[in-house]
Amino acid sequence: MSEARLLISWYSVTGLNAALARAADAGARGVAGCRVRRRPAHRTRVEDLAWASGYLFVAPENFGQLSGGLRLMFERCFYPLETALQGRPYALIVGCGNDGRGAVRDVDRICAGWRLRPVAEAMIWRGGADMPAAQLREGRAQARELGAALAEGLAGGIF
Repeated sequence: MSEARLLISWYSVTGLNAALARAADAGARGVAGCRVRRRPAHRTRVEDLAWASGYLFVAPENFGQLSGGLRLMFERCFYPLETALQGRPYALIVGCGNDGRGAVRDVDRICAGWRLRPVAEAMIWRGGADMPAAQLREGRAQARELGAALAEGLAGGIF
């Protein structure tokens, strides 16, 4: 079995998705046998994506679509890696103020073009920047669990 390597690529404007990415990272780093890189989307490079054996993307949704830096990362890296990532697993967290399903559709469509495999239902965390602290703690706990589950699946050769 090859070495398990998880890339967490994220984008955040309000801080919600940054907090969810940090929590997922903490969960993943608690798993033996999986190396983890967490990169803001604007710093995620082709080399980072090629390095990883699995992915966790964390992004906001604006106007019913994937937005901002993660969308730009996909646009920048898609064609150089068009055939190189086939079969690798991914999961998604969308932190948003409203619906989230549009961003999920967008990421799923992009990842299908790379022939990545979704290995978990997308986590959609709804709540604005002014959400109660207890609600944010719950979101971080769920993100931590998803990060750990993805790392465990990679380390255990399940994915």
